[in-house]
Amino acid sequence: MTRRSLALSALSGLLLAASFPSLGYSFLAWFALVPLLFALRDQTVRTGLWLSGSFGLVFFCCTVYWVTNSVHFYGHVPLLPASLITLLLCVILALFIVPFGGALVHIRATHPRLLFLAAPALWVTLEYARTHLFSGFPWALLGYSQYRSLPVIQIADLLGVYGISFLIVLVNIGIAEVLADRKRYRPLLAAAIMTAVVIGYGYYRLNAPEGAGSIRIAVVQGNIEQDKKWDPSYQGEVIATYKRLTLRALEQRPDLVIWPETATPFYFGGSGDNEKWTGDLRQFVRTMNTPLLFGSATYEVKPGRVIDLRNSAFLLDRDGATSAVYHKMHLVPYGEYIPMKKVLFFVEKLV
Repeated sequence: MTRRSLALSALSGLLLAASFPSLGYSFLAWFALVPLLFALRDQTVRTGLWLSGSFGLVFFCCTVYWVTNSVHFYGHVPLLPASLITLLLCVILALFIVPFGGALVHIRATHPRLLFLAAPALWVTLEYARTHLFSGFPWALLGYSQYRSLPVIQIADLLGVYGISFLIVLVNIGIAEVLADRKRYRPLLAAAIMTAVVIGYGYYRLNAPEGAGSIRIAVVQGNIEQDKKWDPSYQGEVIATYKRLTLRALEQRPDLVIWPETATPFYFGGSGDNEKWTGDLRQFVRTMNTPLLFGSATYEVKPGRVIDLRNSAFLLDRDGATSAVYHKMHLVPYGEYIPMKKVLFFVEKLV
């Protein structure tokens, strides 16, 4: 492992991060892995692990850096410890990419013809593992970089985001192979054909008939600062903001109004002051005579006065009655619940 190979792996991390918001240059994802793939050539399995880990660390430091801000400002953790917490998170996430480099070095040395399909398959497997193991952290999956490329992402209705990730890695492998040896054009040709098929399917889906009838939906975003949303002194202001924006949206006569996740600055259906705010919201929905779908924090009191917080969604009909409820099942660790709560009891106040 040389400085050049480390620089190439870091460059891949930077290019891939730039394909995600806030820069959002999604086209970079289609060749962002090429420097890493070049760095992995003529390496040992051990150095391959280190290089892919370095790539992953750079990538995640550039995509989840904002966690520091959340932990510092809203969790009231000093800046240095908050930065170290974020760095630890990035290291953990990078560990899910570490096997990618070592495996590719091994496959190139033993079964080079399998590399073209093995690389994207391995990448998707590692993304799937990161999504589900230890509660999961499915942020910044490769396919999400294409969220603006509508023709490309239509294939997700069949293959999910993992299908898009597979295709992007396939293209990266094809480009890397033909740049290393012009005679190895077949992988790139196959990747181009598969990309053309995916885009063709995308345009087909985008232009397909939508079926009989339509529905007009108004989406209201209050853009309330996180530190104000749960401050009791701003409670009335937050609700007033959503009411004002909703009344303006009602001029377009929507069939449904949607507010964001945890839009209400109170526990919908809860006791105490929550009852007053819950009744007020039901009355507002009756007044506007339009169904409302919104998110709210809720809680459940279990035996022994144990309180479980939940992230919920409610659908109120025209009469303000609750017609549907959904409680989020896949919660964000340390953001919405505490894993190993008995051991990490001191973290609970942060949540």
